[in-house]
Amino acid sequence: MENPAKDQPVDSRIEVSPMSRGIEIRFLPSRHPIAWVSFILAPVLVGSPIIFYIAQVPAPAQIFFAATNLFLTTFVLHLWLGGSNIEVLSDEIIVSYNLGFTFHTKRLEATQIKKVEASFGPQNEFAPRFLVSLELKDGKSILIGRGTKGEAEAEWLVKILNEAIGLDA
Repeated sequence: MENPAKDQPVDSRIEVSPMSRGIEIRFLPSRHPIAWVSFILAPVLVGSPIIFYIAQVPAPAQIFFAATNLFLTTFVLHLWLGGSNIEVLSDEIIVSYNLGFTFHTKRLEATQIKKVEASFGPQNEFAPRFLVSLELKDGKSILIGRGTKGEAEAEWLVKILNEAIGLDA
């Protein structure tokens, strides 16, 4: 396979690396602009329980804000540390989801894959997002690329995955 990063869109933040038996594709964390805003939010999340305790805020309000803090802290950690890796080998695809550590891995045989497709995903005020998924021969669909930075990046990703797997585009 030729260099997969050759036709990569200029503003892409997806890393593609050749391996001895295939390619590795890494979706890096903090791809969303809100991730950088969350750097301002983090000290507030950490400090607010202490302030509530010192100010003797009533217990129901403390419980409400603690639950809200837990949700927002999880969201911020996902933005800062969340990402995924796709290893496309000659006979299988390994999809790993990360949150600072690998917490979920899916292994698929290349023969199980019917096609790789890009679809329109959620849109925010910054840009539309596209999703890249594998459609399996048994009819299931597995999301492998979340939030690519536009149609050009999604189509490029579909192209290199099709080439690496050996599917016709």
